[in-house]
Formats: sequence, C-alpha cells, structure tokens
Amino acid sequence: MKKITQMTPEELDKLDKKWGHGITASINFVTNTVGCLIVAEAIKLLSGRGKVVKYPYQIEFDLFKPYLKKKKIHSLLNLANYKKLLKIFWQK
Repeated sequence: MKKITQMTPEELDKLDKKWGHGITASINFVTNTVGCLIVAEAIKLLSGRGKVVKYPYQIEFDLFKPYLKKKKIHSLLNLANYKKLLKIFWQK
C-alpha cells in the first residue's frame, strides 16, 4: 500500500470509502451546534443580558426532528427521574 502523500485523488476516494465513516459530517455539525449553544449561554451569563437557562434546567434539542425545549432536571413528571427516586428508596 502506498503512503497517503503518494496516492492519486481516485485512490484516496477508494480509501475513504473503505475506511471512512459516513456520520463524520453529522457529528461535526452537532458538536459545533452544541458548542455555539454553550457559548451563547456563557455570554448571556457574563453580560447579564437575556434569559439564562441555568440549574436545575437543561436544554434538550434534536436537530433531526427539529425541536428545542427547556425542562427541569428534578421534575417528578419526568419518568426517568421518578425511576431514579424509586431506586434510591428501594436501596435503603
């Protein structure tokens, strides 16, 4: 096998199709979006302008559906939190 620096563009395409991952572009887009949301919240927090989403809330978003919502982490209306609470009580 040749070194990557010595391959032709066609050989690089074949190598990429064989070993590359199809989700790379999607993951890059999602991590950039999450980073932007974090920076936006930090700017709002430092500047004192805008409504900051802070503890005990979390931002939940899905880029594929798409939706964005704010929810309470410790709400008993959330089934996952209710299960955690029951698990704590049953362990004692």
